[in-house]
Amino acid sequence: MGDMAEKKIVILFSGGQDSTAVTVHYIKQGYFAYLVTFDNGAQRWLSLSKYKGKSLEKQFPGRCEHKVLDCKTFFKELAIRPLEEDMKHYGYLVCCGCKLVMLAEAILYCKRNGITEIADGFKKEQDYYPEQTPEYMERADEFARQHSISYLHPLYGTDGPDPADFAEGGSFPVPPMQSACLFGENPITDRQFIEAYVRSKLPAMRKYIEDVLSPSS
Repeated sequence: MGDMAEKKIVILFSGGQDSTAVTVHYIKQGYFAYLVTFDNGAQRWLSLSKYKGKSLEKQFPGRCEHKVLDCKTFFKELAIRPLEEDMKHYGYLVCCGCKLVMLAEAILYCKRNGITEIADGFKKEQDYYPEQTPEYMERADEFARQHSISYLHPLYGTDGPDPADFAEGGSFPVPPMQSACLFGENPITDRQFIEAYVRSKLPAMRKYIEDVLSPSS
């Protein structure tokens, strides 16, 4: 566990090259990194993400900690139960819904642990995935700010760290070792409904966070 006085950050951690690179980047910047992997109930090979997280804990003792958070219930509520109706209005954007669930759970984790920063491994060249588009990211960033949390995407711009710097032969080997979601690998061709989809989910996210943090819950 990191010292309470040091900088702390939550990494949305899949175990892939990008989230691993982001982890190493922040550790080298003096942060204690909380690596958070989410179990939405539709993932295969989750053990690979766990293995990669534990490998980082061994590589950087006392500098990071890996956890798997269960987000099955809220994922079903936010993205799966309304899937048929959502598809009529917005198309197939369940991956956006999943990332929004992860964001809500990460915000809750931050609130419980006194953390004010979240980071992911999003990259501009992967904007064929709906959650890695400005239409998604701007709304997600705004939602995090409303909860006094900065949501960072260090690989997205040209000034961030290069994952290749942490590739094999560099400072840390990062072969992809990550889970795969049954709903994933569905690139988009039309962005026009992404922002509307995200906005439609924000009230439920806000209520979920408020309910969980409520003293009576």
